[in-house]
Amino acid sequence: MTDNKPSNIRNIISKIISLVVQFIVSFAVAGIIVREWGNEGNGYYQLSNDFVTYAEVISVALNSLAARFITISLAKDDNDEVNKYFNTVLFANIFLAASLLIPVIAVVLNLQKMINISDKMIFDVKLLLFFMMLNFLLSIAASVFGVANYARNRIDIGCWRDIESFVLKIIIILVGVMYFHMPIWIIAVASVVSSIYIIIRNVFFTRRMLPDVKPFQWKSFDWHRVKTLVTSGMWNSFTRFGAILLGGLDVLIANLFVSTNAMGMISISKTIPKYILASIAGIATVFAPGIMIAFAKSDKNDMVDRLKRGIAFCSFLAIPMEIAVIAFGERLFRLWMPGQDSKMLLYISIISIAGYVVVLPLEVLWSVFTALNKVRISSIYLMIEAVIVIMTVFFLLQTTDNEMYKMCIIAGVSSVFEIIRGFFFLPVVSAKLIKVPVKTFYVPLLKALVSFAVSLIFSFTLNNIVSSADRWIILIALCLASTVISFGVSFYIVLDKVERRRLYSFFRRSAA
Repeated sequence: MTDNKPSNIRNIISKIISLVVQFIVSFAVAGIIVREWGNEGNGYYQLSNDFVTYAEVISVALNSLAARFITISLAKDDNDEVNKYFNTVLFANIFLAASLLIPVIAVVLNLQKMINISDKMIFDVKLLLFFMMLNFLLSIAASVFGVANYARNRIDIGCWRDIESFVLKIIIILVGVMYFHMPIWIIAVASVVSSIYIIIRNVFFTRRMLPDVKPFQWKSFDWHRVKTLVTSGMWNSFTRFGAILLGGLDVLIANLFVSTNAMGMISISKTIPKYILASIAGIATVFAPGIMIAFAKSDKNDMVDRLKRGIAFCSFLAIPMEIAVIAFGERLFRLWMPGQDSKMLLYISIISIAGYVVVLPLEVLWSVFTALNKVRISSIYLMIEAVIVIMTVFFLLQTTDNEMYKMCIIAGVSSVFEIIRGFFFLPVVSAKLIKVPVKTFYVPLLKALVSFAVSLIFSFTLNNIVSSADRWIILIALCLASTVISFGVSFYIVLDKVERRRLYSFFRRSAA
């Protein structure tokens, strides 16, 4: 179960398959919501997800570095430390989840006083938020059981578990909507059931991969380790809060300061960009255990090699998704959301993706701050950036009464600052922390940008050549062709000779 080069490829392939399934399920769910409950219903669903994100800030301080300390303790073969950290996090999370139950109920009961809700949907939206928050509390209480596959660098096992849960979720939603015509809160109920399934699987994985861990041992609970985790992880809470201010308030701001229609438009247009962000963040986590292990072994060269490899693979996978939306987005929205303003949805999506083009290739560099326990640096930067972004958004919203301009402002300001972060913060500070030349991470970033530009030209040309009427089969064919082109371009521009050889070797073994 030790880390090795082939296992990274296995983890990446498994993660990609998991992300594809997740996208199909998310894509289908968004379409079902808009068809059954309208544009507004989708806005409320996204807003409920955002409320969960806000609540997660409370738990991040305790949980964000649990995997780090457990992984490093395992790398040092210190089973006593592993047990103490595992049980400390387990009991602390159970207490935290229980203590949040009353505030959650209070928020749900008074929800109509906090946001704008159509009278006909008040009860259903409240139930939607309640089940979403219940799902969140269950996930917190059992989150430490998800550390096992991470600590053993078996991300692939967790990916297949996630695929099973996605399939279970969509089955419940389809049955609930098609056969029982249930209200919108069935979406959240499906999430609760799929989370319970994940918890059961995680417990099984923990017993199999961490046989020396003894859960629910009160004697292993240690207040000192709670302090260590919270003190170190507190900055991750600030990081998460900063991330919320940077992009997680878009739907809420639209609800409160523009209109419920704008809320729905932004929630739809940001569905795919948010998926792209989550996907690349997920790919970055594949490299995180190896980076942690390299740091624990004081192997700087291996750590830098893994980071550069992570940038290459994040670029390799982000570029086709970004280009598919930019080049074929209007066709996509016409087919996916008939009756909606496809051009407006495309414009907001492109504005949202603009910043991702620069910052997503560098997503793996966040692992540097975690591995070196220097999260404070990234947290302070993100908080300062977030404050500037929010102030800028509120200022610019006062300059126009045009709803379209307001939506572009809400989506666009954070993209500008993402570009700044990608060019001037992540590659520079990460290099200085590891004590390597600043150009170390600029080279793979520039390769990614060149690959993006070349691939985009090919995809726009392809879109102009194929001017057939909009049909799903044509759109899928265009996206597949664009993806093949992007992969081909990135294969030679982004990946170096070593990574190309590893891919060749992996697929040759798989075909044997």
